[in-house]
Amino acid sequence: MGFGKDLQKSANGSFTLALIKPFEASLPVRRGLIVAKHLKIGLGSAIIGFLALAIVIIRGAMASKEDSGYVWDGVWLPVPIDVCMSFEPTIKEFTKRADHIVIGTVKETGTYDNSSPLYLVSVKKEVKGQLDEPLIHVTSNDPLHKGETYFLFLESSESPFIDYVNYRVTNLSWVNPVKDGVFLSGPFKDIRVNRLAKDIQSLPEAKFKNERTKVIDHVDSVQEMIGISDAVIMIKPLDYSMDNGVIRLFTFKILEKFKDDQRLLNAQSIILANTVEPGKKYLLFLKLLGDPDAVPSLQLAARHGSVIAEEDQANWEKVLGKLNAQK
Repeated sequence: MGFGKDLQKSANGSFTLALIKPFEASLPVRRGLIVAKHLKIGLGSAIIGFLALAIVIIRGAMASKEDSGYVWDGVWLPVPIDVCMSFEPTIKEFTKRADHIVIGTVKETGTYDNSSPLYLVSVKKEVKGQLDEPLIHVTSNDPLHKGETYFLFLESSESPFIDYVNYRVTNLSWVNPVKDGVFLSGPFKDIRVNRLAKDIQSLPEAKFKNERTKVIDHVDSVQEMIGISDAVIMIKPLDYSMDNGVIRLFTFKILEKFKDDQRLLNAQSIILANTVEPGKKYLLFLKLLGDPDAVPSLQLAARHGSVIAEEDQANWEKVLGKLNAQK
């Protein structure tokens, strides 16, 4: 699946086609090689075989830039050649990268972070993964349309700043509209949906689980919040370089540490809600994410209760008293 082939002489004197990964050959030549799939010839027919292969290579060389891509069970799946990819674009790889693969219908449309499209999708069938709810929030680089049904490869992510799990359509996996059990457009056009679903479910990658960061919604006490945090600090935000209407990216000064982590020495910025203001004091309960030897990514320990503003005087005094008592 997704491989071109080249002629290679075997020990018994016959010629067979050896696998060549798609991105190891030039695109026009690669397409010609893929067309020559399953060719196998003996020595007596080698010349004819080479001539036939030359023809398909020439035809492949005449293909346009948009014709580049890879093959799934005889279906040509286009991938723009000017896209820099960190993985090989095959059905196996898309299946592995996806946390969930679903067939679902768009019920509502809205926006995320006051600008990006957000879709409420009713899940009709799960091909990979197990969801906790029948309605999910989906973001996509390509537009989805209310009332239409799609076959979606999804990556999940959670944030301390939103109260739901976001499911993002995996990059370069297409949105794949379907109707009456058939793909309407895209690389799977006219293919039966159940056929692709069964092929995916038969793959080992359909059982692969990606490591994703989970966000705790809230805890019941200050003591529990300290327990789930890697660091607890008092800060003064200095300035912010980004504000999308929901969050701001701040530089900050640490005023006091109540629970320390050496990785804080390398931390330079933090994302906080846009209600946080420069120059004021805040208590933060934090998780430090990433490689232990790299600059950490600072994340709030829970969606609710991780940021205490000095202006919230009663809560500030209560939490600060408990933190000082632990020193």
